[in-house]
Amino acid sequence: MDLTESDTKATKDEESANIIDTNVIEESANIKDTNVIEESANIKDTNETEETTSTTTCSLESEHVDGARARTLSEKGQQYEFDKLAHSYGGLNRLSENIIDLIADKAPYDTIKGKYSIWMDKYEMFLEQHQNIMPKIGHEEDKESYMMVFQERDESLREIKRSIENYFNAIREENKQTQRSKSVISKRSSLSRSSLSSQRLKEEQKRVELETKLAALKRKKDIELAKLKLKLEEEELQLDTDIAIADAKTKLLDKYENLESESNSTCSTHVSKVQSKPKKSDIAQKTAVNYNVMAKPFVPKNEIKYSILDQLKPYSAAIKQLEERYGDTEVIANAFIKRALEWPTIQAGDSKSLDDFSLFLIECENAAESMEAMRILEYSENIKRLMIKLPFYFHDRWRNVVMRTKEKKESVTFTHFVQFVKQEAKRPMTQLMVI
Repeated sequence: MDLTESDTKATKDEESANIIDTNVIEESANIKDTNVIEESANIKDTNETEETTSTTTCSLESEHVDGARARTLSEKGQQYEFDKLAHSYGGLNRLSENIIDLIADKAPYDTIKGKYSIWMDKYEMFLEQHQNIMPKIGHEEDKESYMMVFQERDESLREIKRSIENYFNAIREENKQTQRSKSVISKRSSLSRSSLSSQRLKEEQKRVELETKLAALKRKKDIELAKLKLKLEEEELQLDTDIAIADAKTKLLDKYENLESESNSTCSTHVSKVQSKPKKSDIAQKTAVNYNVMAKPFVPKNEIKYSILDQLKPYSAAIKQLEERYGDTEVIANAFIKRALEWPTIQAGDSKSLDDFSLFLIECENAAESMEAMRILEYSENIKRLMIKLPFYFHDRWRNVVMRTKEKKESVTFTHFVQFVKQEAKRPMTQLMVI
């Protein structure tokens, strides 16, 4: 709004103010004074709660350091506590979105304040859960990975807390401006200050609206990622046919390899039997065309039907036809990629499934050395999709591997992931051997 419009509006407000009764203005000012006092007390209580929470956190940490070493949790116990903490974090996020929506919709102040009070209670519970979990984590590596996740979540919650408190500060500032306007004798200056306070409130509301739009953009981003995931799943579905063809190729190759072995065995049997028989003059007079028919007494009855043909030509022709139809490396590579990406999620403690997954990844790594199409597994997005197949507590360990690799100024490759899964697959086997 420019200066001309502000003056015009102030003039109109002054004319309207002349009609308003002075007692009404004073009553309104008294009500706002009361609200200012209550809001200041609430904000003070909130700050005291935060200081108390911080003090409690420090005291708990010192108790764990000075006292006896706390009992550590098992992997299942850690997983349970991590899931419980993640559930609390999800509840805080949902409540945060609700409060932001209420602010954007200009809901009543008391409603927003009540929601924020509930939010603070849940946030204190979240911090208490963290303090209970931290001393029970045995390995330093697990502690570091856990703290990275916790600090990221805590910083997100603190940012939301600051945004909501900024809203309360804006309301408090508005009430302060209203209280100041009571001491001003001139009605025009009173209206001018009220207009200024209103403008400030509008700017604050605009900022809140922008923050709400930012949250909406983040949700839109999640939707776009979901669409991309759906598209990838459609492409995976398209590869089902290629996988079926690759499986058929494998079966046919096995079949013809057995046929070749049987053919070679039959040929050697024919030669040995013919050489063991005494030579006869009528046999010497026969031509090479009738040789297989002559060998009829020396072979099994089922093999007589095929003895007329050369044993190697049908096999070679079949292999050639298979290579022309199924020998494309793209088909083989797509089969590997499809099977890897749709590998079922491995449950915690399922060492056999983890070992099978490790062996299959090694096959993919070996195939990638001779097939250029297998290089698609080097994409970070595909490595993330493979990582999701692992149990939850492996995710933090993999993040540590990624961080150490990047600290060495190296790129994270599919080979790094294969080696990580291979090492993790050996852990449960080693534990069983020790027991």
